[in-house]
Amino acid sequence: MAKEKIKYQHLPKEIKRCAIKTWKVRGLKCEDYDALYNQYLNVCNCDNCGVRFGKFGDGSGTYKVLDHSHRTGLFRNFLCSNCNIQRGETNWDEDGKMCEKCGHVNH
Repeated sequence: MAKEKIKYQHLPKEIKRCAIKTWKVRGLKCEDYDALYNQYLNVCNCDNCGVRFGKFGDGSGTYKVLDHSHRTGLFRNFLCSNCNIQRGETNWDEDGKMCEKCGHVNH
């Protein structure tokens, strides 16, 4: 039973379902999640710095993330983790309001 579950979790359809579910939980709003997912699969470089995306957990901070507005939930760019963190730090609200979903300062 456990082996079957592991195999199921690695099916492309299940990977896609989990990715989109995660995006929704994190507040991303999109009219066409399928199209965004296809775009996500095909983008190879950060829209900000141009670095080629690495893998999550490799210690480089270059893994692919979907940058989105924490106010509107709308997608902005595919960024490396480093650029996403920098963008969050440089786009804080002057009044310092916290995002209810993630606890970060709105950007």
